[in-house]
Amino acid sequence: MAGAITVISVLLALTVPWLLGALLLKRLLNSSKTCHWAIAVGHGFFAGIFFVTILLRLFDSLHMPISFISISIAITLCGAAILFYFSRGPAIAPTVASRVRPGRLALIVLSLLIALVAVRYSTLLMELTTRPMYAWDAWMNWAPKAVVWFRLGEMASYVPPPEWLQTTDDVVYTLGNYQASTYPDTVPLLYWWMMLATGSSESSLVLLPWLLAPLALGFALYGHLRSDGVDPLMAGIAFYALVNMPYVNVHTALAGYADIWMAAAFSLSLFALSARESSGELRWTLLCVFWCIFAVTIKRPGVFFSAFVLFGLARSILRPPRWLERAVVGLVITFFVLAFTVGVAFDIPQVGQFKLDSDGIKIPTFGYQAFVLTNITERLLATLLGMLNWNLLFYLTPLILIAFLGWGLRETYQQKNVALVLALASVFLALIYTFTGYSAQLMNLVTFNRSLLYLIPGFLYLLFGRVFHEWSGNQNLPGQNRP
Repeated sequence: MAGAITVISVLLALTVPWLLGALLLKRLLNSSKTCHWAIAVGHGFFAGIFFVTILLRLFDSLHMPISFISISIAITLCGAAILFYFSRGPAIAPTVASRVRPGRLALIVLSLLIALVAVRYSTLLMELTTRPMYAWDAWMNWAPKAVVWFRLGEMASYVPPPEWLQTTDDVVYTLGNYQASTYPDTVPLLYWWMMLATGSSESSLVLLPWLLAPLALGFALYGHLRSDGVDPLMAGIAFYALVNMPYVNVHTALAGYADIWMAAAFSLSLFALSARESSGELRWTLLCVFWCIFAVTIKRPGVFFSAFVLFGLARSILRPPRWLERAVVGLVITFFVLAFTVGVAFDIPQVGQFKLDSDGIKIPTFGYQAFVLTNITERLLATLLGMLNWNLLFYLTPLILIAFLGWGLRETYQQKNVALVLALASVFLALIYTFTGYSAQLMNLVTFNRSLLYLIPGFLYLLFGRVFHEWSGNQNLPGQNRP
């Protein structure tokens, strides 16, 4: 009996926030120029998860009793309020492109892909539920906070080990990893929510959100591609390419890391940015900012990735003239050249010191990184092309770029801010893993792959939504019917 109740509570813990998020997104996107049911499903899952973590923070700050029942009641009341507020709103009016139905052959292929995904995720479910938490980062950095909060019924404070040794407070805790105590709390709060649902801090069912996260992100990718006019078959192949990618599956099989959530937040902000560019609607601007906030609360690198997205969003809204953009880029380059040459250091109130010179860089809250040039070419190529983490994705990229240049797509393809943001993020990772001590993390083939995961959904979105879509519509390509 207790086992059946646990299963029911876990199902409710997963589906009720998802339903709330999907309902909110469905109503938010009413009459939007960019809408599709899969967008509401995909965005809704992560919006529901984020909302649960906000409720846990709110209950703790107000010293309210925290339990699975109390949080579930709060979620239900919020859902009822949303239904009541939006009860008179119009139904979603899908775009013409998203109403295109697949042909018979496309249906057969899509059915086959869905069957393959079902088999794959069934095996992942069995692996996830029959093995205790295994991933090192999970039990070292992310789960311990939740275990303590679950046992105490409140969010106890965590501080770095040196500070913990000096404190006299009995309810202050620390972690073995010196930096982990200062990591954002969203992922531990997700653990806590699932522990409340299972009634245990040791159940493997706590990790089920890591099974659903790639699927929800795949739905969001599919929905945005369909709204952009990509046919169902190509959008379905993009969905399959993402959810069946080996390294994405690793983050389900070895559940507990924060990286799949970071990848989702960054990718959803990119999708929202693209929708904002095509529709010009305020709702997508707000949703883009929302996902940037979500990213910041997941991992510390979310600050940088969110900054890139917000830059692209500002550029999309303000549409500055090219001369102004070139002037700003020139000033930024000049600043960094001078800082690198002669050195610069200044204090930011309430934040800390920023310092940059030829020896290294210090960023407030992130610490100091010395500049160390490392030849990463061999390991980089092995990661992108020699391993099985990304299937054949990086083999395909050069072919697409060659097709761009050789067939004149450069004239018809419109550069979007999504591509600019992805380029900035790629350059950022290249600099970090080439010129700082993080190069060691690339050489041991660990952290770099996790960082690269953040870019993959956005890369697939550009590949299928821009390249293939523009490719098929370019009248200069061989084999196209010309008017």
